[in-house]
Amino acid sequence: MARAEAMNIDPGLVAKRLLWVNYWSWSENLFFHGDPNPDEIIVGQNSTLYFINFTSTGTLTKAKRQALRQNLSYAWDRDPQNMARASLVLLEPLPPLDMIELIQELESYNWQLVYALEAAPHSVTWQERTSAVQWAGMMQLARKYSISVEIHVLRFIRATLLLESMAARLHPTIDYVDQFQKFDNYRAEQARRRVTDSVLDQLDGKNTEQTIIRIDRMAQTVQGLLFRTSHMLSLPSVNFNALMSKWSFATYTMLRFITRTLLFTLGFAGILALQVYRAGQPIHVLDIFQYMLINPVYQVVLIILIFIHGRIVLFRLDDKEIVQQ
Repeated sequence: MARAEAMNIDPGLVAKRLLWVNYWSWSENLFFHGDPNPDEIIVGQNSTLYFINFTSTGTLTKAKRQALRQNLSYAWDRDPQNMARASLVLLEPLPPLDMIELIQELESYNWQLVYALEAAPHSVTWQERTSAVQWAGMMQLARKYSISVEIHVLRFIRATLLLESMAARLHPTIDYVDQFQKFDNYRAEQARRRVTDSVLDQLDGKNTEQTIIRIDRMAQTVQGLLFRTSHMLSLPSVNFNALMSKWSFATYTMLRFITRTLLFTLGFAGILALQVYRAGQPIHVLDIFQYMLINPVYQVVLIILIFIHGRIVLFRLDDKEIVQQ
């Protein structure tokens, strides 16, 4: 500790930077360090961190990164149920299962985490001040419901718990959720500055490539907001089609195709009939349908419907049947 003090190394600052690196790596960077154990991190002068040995790395899709941001935001709001819904995105695609029961079980683990976050830091162990209980619960439920977890998600959980455990032992009162809020506020401030700089450049007539890049980043921010809103109002997707036999599913898909085609045909014919009526010409049903059949717009839409439903049926026919015990 004397040597660390001589090098101006502050354990609390090191802990905050460990969490900051974790949030930045999976949310902003192309990849994250998959094995950031203490042997792979060097602490230098002024609490500078150096990560070495990148033989194990991982990456997450945009949807999973958004889900993780949601999970931490709901943890800040102390909302265990929506934490469970957000974290389920990490397990997608899900097999046929009872979604309500799974969410309730995940929520019970999240409540333990919320209680630990609300408790005084010195009244709980350092393990309880990490997200270990949430991820351990999710892994237990994944085993219970035979859910396959992607290797990159497992690497993310390992990396997160390693960094959080180091931070919790270096800083007895650190709150990883609070640190994420500071990181998220920093990202929002950076986005605000980019927008402000872009507007000022436009006013000064500086229409450069940087403007295009900033506009693209703004679009990504808006897209992330839309993702949060849409996912908050819906549950993760579950593939229940495997519960049906292949030919039952094919028949069901065919009926859906016929129904949609019929509705589209009637709607398209109605539009044509309205145009003929406004033109003051007599309406002949047979002529309207004949014109509709040779209309390129109708033909293109019909081909798209055939392609979509046919593709769904072919994929289902390639699936394995689920044998009911």
